[in-house]
Amino acid sequence: MLFVGRLEEYKGMLDLQDALERLAHDADLRDLTVRTIFVGDGSKRSALQSKISQLPKNWHSELMSATYDDMPKIYQSADVFVAPSKPTSTWDEQYCTALLEAQASGLPIVTTRTGGIPENVGEAAVLVPPGNVGEIARATKAFLLDAGKRTQYAQLARQRAVQVHDVRIGSRKIARLYERILST
Repeated sequence: MLFVGRLEEYKGMLDLQDALERLAHDADLRDLTVRTIFVGDGSKRSALQSKISQLPKNWHSELMSATYDDMPKIYQSADVFVAPSKPTSTWDEQYCTALLEAQASGLPIVTTRTGGIPENVGEAAVLVPPGNVGEIARATKAFLLDAGKRTQYAQLARQRAVQVHDVRIGSRKIARLYERILST
């Protein structure tokens, strides 16, 4: 599994780690070996590191920093992408570039129903309520146990990246807008 983002409370990575702790003790997942990579940095790095050290050995999590050039390889190494952002009194996730990158990489996605995320992912992700650790765990578990579901959502993500988020689509829209404005 993969998380990419700032290691701040509002990005929800502590909720993801809490979900991983629940899943690590789930009898249905007892025999799985799960590796989760958290890519990013921020003020909650130490708190996350502390939580990671409490997981059983077959539930390995690691924190890392990466250059932008390294990111395609990191996305391609993942089987599931999780972006559990949650709103605060002063912030709400706008669009989440990492979700665009996960879609372009054809990853099945678990994310939250907040801010601009539903518009970003459409039907190409499993949306859960922000801050709901149980629902993050449930959605993640479904992907871990069902390769067919992972494949279905991976295809939906890649299809959405090509049909909705491709830069050529936006470029054509902007060009048409300029043509309309300049012709009046």
